[in-house]
Amino acid sequence: MKKYIVLFVFLACCQWLMAQDVSYTIQGGANLPSINPAAPQSGGGGSEAHLTFQFGGLVDIAFKQVSLETGLLLNGKGNRSTTTEYLTSNGNPVPYSLTHLTSITYLELPVNLFYHKSYKAGVFYAGGGPYIARAIWGSFLSKSRINTYYNRFTTTNMDFGSGDDQIRPMDYGLNFAAGLKMPCGVKLGLNYGLGLNNLATGLSSKNRVGSLVVGYQFK
Repeated sequence: MKKYIVLFVFLACCQWLMAQDVSYTIQGGANLPSINPAAPQSGGGGSEAHLTFQFGGLVDIAFKQVSLETGLLLNGKGNRSTTTEYLTSNGNPVPYSLTHLTSITYLELPVNLFYHKSYKAGVFYAGGGPYIARAIWGSFLSKSRINTYYNRFTTTNMDFGSGDDQIRPMDYGLNFAAGLKMPCGVKLGLNYGLGLNNLATGLSSKNRVGSLVVGYQFK
């Protein structure tokens, strides 16, 4: 009997989804991520945004003026920090800078609810929702520089876990987005991701990501 109930619910859900307006989007974009208020291994240099990218596929289920969007994205996050000190050489001050770059690539699952309003130029949308993400790759890069005479780079692969010197692999938070879907299928949007999970033990380190996205929507 339970099997028939499950089958009935499954078929009803399929029928319900088929009755809605379902579309698909291939999306990419440029990210300006940071980790606030304190990034791990930042050398005390604070948080600075740097350029990363995102790419993935989304499914949009429309219900009149609202829609539910979900999918999978490869999303680049991280942080950049720079500290500068002055050394003395032959009695003259020489700037010494140390740059730390934290790069983390996540596989992200967003679930967004959008409101739509039609105009001549296209359909304006705005909304947001939760996301959950799993880190699949990460690295720390350190760059030392003294004027133009000395440059040194050191790259270390990130170790994921819950230990003192590890980065937690799971991230979750809230997305906020707005943009325009054109009649030709092109989508332009602005997104902001507000991370709620601490990335490191003993630090308040949370992802912040502003994004400019471009996509193509089709049925």
